[in-house]
Amino acid sequence: MLLEVRDVWYSYPGSSFTLRGVSLGADKGEVVAIIGPVGCGKTTLLMIASGLIKPHRGVVLFRGKLLEEQLPRARRSIGVVFQDPNDQLFNPTVYDELAFSLRQLNYSEDEIRSLIGELARRFNLEDLLDKSPYKLSAGEKKMVALASILIYGPELLFLDEPTSNLSAKFSREIKSIILEMKESGKSIIVASHDIEFVMGVADRVYVMSDGAIIGGGSIVDVICSESLLMAADMELPLVLQVLKALKVDFKSDVLLLNRGKLIGLLKKKLC
Repeated sequence: MLLEVRDVWYSYPGSSFTLRGVSLGADKGEVVAIIGPVGCGKTTLLMIASGLIKPHRGVVLFRGKLLEEQLPRARRSIGVVFQDPNDQLFNPTVYDELAFSLRQLNYSEDEIRSLIGELARRFNLEDLLDKSPYKLSAGEKKMVALASILIYGPELLFLDEPTSNLSAKFSREIKSIILEMKESGKSIIVASHDIEFVMGVADRVYVMSDGAIIGGGSIVDVICSESLLMAADMELPLVLQVLKALKVDFKSDVLLLNRGKLIGLLKKKLC
C-alpha cells in the first residue's frame, strides 16, 4: 500500500474532534475518493494524509514508513491541490508559478523552460504564461494550480473538490488528467461532493460523516447504495435514477453505469 492512514484523530483549537478514528488507504495506480457532507472532515483528512498537519492520535504511513519521519524529502513525491486555487497561487506570472517548484529543486532554466513548454501544451496554458494568475478565470486558475503541482511529477496527488465552481469543459479536462495519471501508475486521492465526477474516475470510495468513515467500497458498491449516498448528502447519480425508473437492475450489470450504455438501453426501451 502506497499510503495508509490509521486510526487518525484530530481537533482544531477550541472545538470537538473533527476526525474520529479515521483509516483509509491508497495503492499505486488507484483513484480513491472521499465523499461526505460539507464540514464532515474531508479537507482535514487530506491535510493530515499529505503531511501538512499532524494528527493528535494515529499515524500516516507512506511506502510503509511513518510519513512524518520522511518529511520534508517526501514532499518531492506528494502533491496537494487546494479547493480554492487562490490559496495556492502567489507568483507574478503563470510561467513563474509553473517554474517555482522546479527552481526549488535546482532545475536549470533550460530544463524548466522545456518542462513548462510541454505542460503548457498539455494544459492549454500557452497563451497564459505571461499573464498574472490573479487575472484568470476560475477554471484557468484551477488548471494552473494543478499544473504547478504535476510539473514536478509527484507519485501521490491529493485533490480537494477539484470540480468546485468549474464549467463542464474544465471538469472534463481534470477528469482526463486524473485518468492519465492513473494509467501511468500514479495514485490520486480526491475529496469531492460531485458524485457524477467521482463515478467517472474513482476505483474505491470512502464515505464520511461527522468526522468518521461510515462506509465505503468499490465505486459500484457505493453509488448503488442510496443509504450511503444519503449519509454523504448526495443523490443517486442521474444515470442510475433513470435506470431505476426503468426498473433495470443496474446493480447486476455494471456495464450500464455510464451514459453511453444508458443511451443504448433507452433506444431499446423506446423503440
